Amino acid sequence: MAGSKHRTLDPAQAHVVSTILQEEFAAVVRDKDPGVTSYRNVTKWASARRAKIFAEETLFKTVAVRAKLAEFNLAVDRCFRNYYRKLRTDAQSGQAHQSGPSAPHVGTTLVDRVAPRPTALDLYEVDVRDEVMELVGQDVGEYHPRLLEMWLALEEDLRGEYEEQAETIVPTVEQRRRSLEAHFSNELDAICRDKALGGLMAITVFAFRDSDGQVQTPDCYGRVDDITPGFGCEEDEREALSAFTAVWREYAMEHLPTEVSRRSSPSSKTIIIPRNPQGLPFFPAINQRSILPGDLEDLIVRYLEALWTHLRRPHHPRTLPWEDVANDPSTYYDTQRYDYMCFDRDALENLPRLYEFATELEKHCGVASSDPFAFSFSVEDPIAQQPPQTSMAAGSNSEGSRETRKQDCSTSALIQTSAPLSTSSTRGNDQQKAIPTANSNISVSPSSTSDTVARSSTASLSPADRIRVALPSTVQRLPPSTRSSKRSAPSDFDNSDETDRPASLAPPSRGTRSRQVKDDAEKRHGNDKPPQKRARRSNKKGIDVVSTVAKPAPAPADQKKSKKGAKKNNFGGWQFDNSINFGAIRLVDYQKEGGTILQESDFIFKRDSGRELGARAVASKDPAWFAGSELWRSAILERP
Repeated sequence: MAGSKHRTLDPAQAHVVSTILQEEFAAVVRDKDPGVTSYRNVTKWASARRAKIFAEETLFKTVAVRAKLAEFNLAVDRCFRNYYRKLRTDAQSGQAHQSGPSAPHVGTTLVDRVAPRPTALDLYEVDVRDEVMELVGQDVGEYHPRLLEMWLALEEDLRGEYEEQAETIVPTVEQRRRSLEAHFSNELDAICRDKALGGLMAITVFAFRDSDGQVQTPDCYGRVDDITPGFGCEEDEREALSAFTAVWREYAMEHLPTEVSRRSSPSSKTIIIPRNPQGLPFFPAINQRSILPGDLEDLIVRYLEALWTHLRRPHHPRTLPWEDVANDPSTYYDTQRYDYMCFDRDALENLPRLYEFATELEKHCGVASSDPFAFSFSVEDPIAQQPPQTSMAAGSNSEGSRETRKQDCSTSALIQTSAPLSTSSTRGNDQQKAIPTANSNISVSPSSTSDTVARSSTASLSPADRIRVALPSTVQRLPPSTRSSKRSAPSDFDNSDETDRPASLAPPSRGTRSRQVKDDAEKRHGNDKPPQKRARRSNKKGIDVVSTVAKPAPAPADQKKSKKGAKKNNFGGWQFDNSINFGAIRLVDYQKEGGTILQESDFIFKRDSGRELGARAVASKDPAWFAGSELWRSAILERP
């Protein structure tokens, strides 16, 4: 029975509580909470029945009980809660509500037994520790009684909230260690006193680094009975224990990993958000039990911000508008298709909702997901109906503004090129427009003042409409610019009408002498190609000179070969991101997770963390193990 293991209650008192639990409490649970979902459903009845025990039962009205009323009250309350957990375990394992002996815990690990999750009282103690210390002052012995008194004085609703939080919270490493110190000593003492083992004595000394990096060495004792004195009562025993603890602490300082090299609680900033070849972010695979709630929330925010940056439109803000998306989600994504999404930052402060949302993201938005979440803006998007700015002076950095500036520049160039030429000359009796040289000044007609006003009044039109409005009716558009047209002068006549072109502007014909030379060469050699002209070997004075024929320009170097490719993290068909270039893997972790390819000699010994090897080196030598490691699973980009 759960109450019989509690040392506060004697066997007779424990039997009274056990009878009440089996005959009354089990029936109340079946009536008020058939699914055994939460202790809050039966809290009021349990509180009233507990008060009735101390008011009516003779065994609970003694002077000894009155002297430690808070402690006994807490012991009875714990019996009720432990029995409720037993009923819930039976319900989850498919058993009926039984009134017999307590069944063994289902799915309970050794760590859960010797270092159980924080209880509601533990969470309450964190909130009121400073207040209790002020009340008790230097009297340390009054700390726990005063804490229990304050806990029992809480309202049932507040206690229910702590109970619910204790059932859903993911304990941190520090919380687990404090729980180990508080519970392992009792478990070790119970093992030593168990008659099945014939009586034992034991000492256990732990060693770990606290949050400040300092090594702590708590110890636990187990005795055969209460009469046997504990080890360390005598002076020589204390000296021996102190010497051993000093050596043990020095050994721990040399071999325990520091917080920097420990990967059990990764920060959200060290977790890489994977992307597909198109750049779409995916939610990384993580171990939720090894990440703190604050880091998990930061990781979710980073993922959604990266997704917004990748999918947003040019007119949308650069950062994710959380409040707008939360208040009007249908404008930004398909709410029926992605009904699991949450953009309410206040809701993410609730730990159960936070871990539930992270589980949904890992399930639906992971690398292996076939339908990950994506923003899909509706037609009714109020921002989308506003046209982007087209003025070059606006200086917008969006994609639409850059495209608009390109169109404006081409419009300006076309207007300037199509304007009448200001350079002219007369040659003989024929007055022709001279071909402008490279130094000729191209200017717009003096009558462009009215055109400027017209252009300023049509600034709101599209680029194509502004071209049509700004161009004078007498100026024709030029044909597309080609390599051959660079040497010809712009014409005021339409090039498409060849019959109306004046003879003075016709293309120049080939010279008579050059045509005669070509005809003579064809007569001498027929259809054969004339011999190539040999390079001169001497100058005009008859002096031999070295041929100065220009050598052909070397072929441009292959850009792909000339650039040094970035380090490719591809080993055995596995593609990893750049996070493997940082961090290291310890030998003990490698062997603990089944690594066999690398040997002890492959790892480098370091004073602070023992034998370890860089993550990239491990990935290159044993990629299959590296990809299967739980801590490095998020670094996988492609699989074989």
